[in-house]
Amino acid sequence: MKLWPILHTVRMGHFLSLNTFTLAELSALRLNGDISPAHEMWEESDDWRTRSWKVLSRELHPLVLTGLSAAWAHGVITEPSGHTASTITVHRIRAPKHLSLKIEQRNLLDTEMLINGHTGVTRPLRTITDLLRSQQHSSTDVTTAVVALMNNYGITYESIRSNLNSMPFYPYVRQALHRLEDLRN
Repeated sequence: MKLWPILHTVRMGHFLSLNTFTLAELSALRLNGDISPAHEMWEESDDWRTRSWKVLSRELHPLVLTGLSAAWAHGVITEPSGHTASTITVHRIRAPKHLSLKIEQRNLLDTEMLINGHTGVTRPLRTITDLLRSQQHSSTDVTTAVVALMNNYGITYESIRSNLNSMPFYPYVRQALHRLEDLRN
């Protein structure tokens, strides 16, 4: 198999993601020095697409990063020690391939996630509401991520409150509203 046309398009910046390559093609690109040992392009931008692909690319089912992992993918906090993701299909996953990945089953609308191939991330507003409702993270981690997401994406307290109020059947919405008020003060 000749990789010159593939390498040419990668080097010229015409290929945006490596997730369509086979394992053999990725290995050839790595051996040739065109991608890193972790199958990342050397010149590839560091954004939610590459970060979610880095964590989720080896999983069998489509997933999106959630919570602190989503905040990390959006570039507002440092990488957490473990990642969380949610399935976006009806398939349930018993054991993820990535050792530090915890699978959550969330009810996500198409408008609440950003998808690239079979990997993605929850949108900033959904990430904020998930973090505010979270029971598993320290309030310092949540506060840091929420404030950074609000500042980077121009999300207002009113839009967060409105989104939380539209989630009456979700757990911990009251707690999230209290946390939001504490942030405002």
